[in-house]
Amino acid sequence: MIRLFLLGALVISGCAQPKNDNTLLLQKMDSMQSKLDSLENEVNWFNQKDSTSNSNRTIEKDSVVQQQAISKGQQKPVVQPQNNHQIKQKQPAQIKQVQPAPSDDRVSGKKFYYEGQPQRISVEISAWDNGRRTMKFYNPFGEVTYKIEDVKMSYSSITELKRMHDNGACAMIETGMNPGASMYWYETKITFDENNNPLWKEEIEKPEMSIEQNLNNKSWWNAKTKSWIKQEIIKEQPAPH
Repeated sequence: MIRLFLLGALVISGCAQPKNDNTLLLQKMDSMQSKLDSLENEVNWFNQKDSTSNSNRTIEKDSVVQQQAISKGQQKPVVQPQNNHQIKQKQPAQIKQVQPAPSDDRVSGKKFYYEGQPQRISVEISAWDNGRRTMKFYNPFGEVTYKIEDVKMSYSSITELKRMHDNGACAMIETGMNPGASMYWYETKITFDENNNPLWKEEIEKPEMSIEQNLNNKSWWNAKTKSWIKQEIIKEQPAPH
C-alpha cells in the first residue's frame, strides 16, 4: 500500500513538471524508491519481531498452565521407602463359633445329666419308634430307678419333665393321657427325690364333674416292691356314747 501511494504521488508530480525535467524526475524517483525500500525493510523487521514475541508468549502461557495443573494434584505420589526391619502387626483372626445343630428328640432322643464330673445320665428319653418311646430315670450310680413308656397311636400318653433338682435329678414329671374314645382325659404328676427315686403320684381325671371325683387319688412309691401303693383315707368312726 505504501509503495502504490508513493508511485501515484510521483506520477502526479511528474505530470506537473515540464518534459525537459525528466532527468530531475528520475533522480527524485530513485531517491523515493530507496526510501520506500528502507521503509519496507523496517516494516518486515517489526513484523518478524511481533511474530517472535507472540510465539514466546504462547510458550510461556503453556508453561504456566502445566505448572498450575501440577500444583492441583497431578504430581506423582511420593513412595515412602520400606524398612525391611519393620515388624508388621498381625490382626487377630476372627474365630467363628459354630452353633450345634438343634437336636430332634423324635429322631435321636435326649439325655439329661447330673451336675459334676464325670457326667452321669440322670434322665434318658429314647427316640419315637412306631409311636412309642421310653423314658428312663437313673440314680447317680447308673441304676435305673423308674421307667415310663409313652404312646402316640389311637390314644396318647405323653410325659414331660416339669422341674429339675439343682444336682440334675428330676424333681417332677407330668403325664397327659387321652384315651381317644372317651370324654375324659387324665393328668398324672410324679415327684422324685435327688437320686431320682419316685416319691408320690397324683392322678387327676378331667373334666372334674364333682368334688368326690378326684378324692383318694394319691399314691406313694414302695421301693422294696417297686410299685405304687394307694394312700389310705382313714374314716373317723363315731365315738360310742
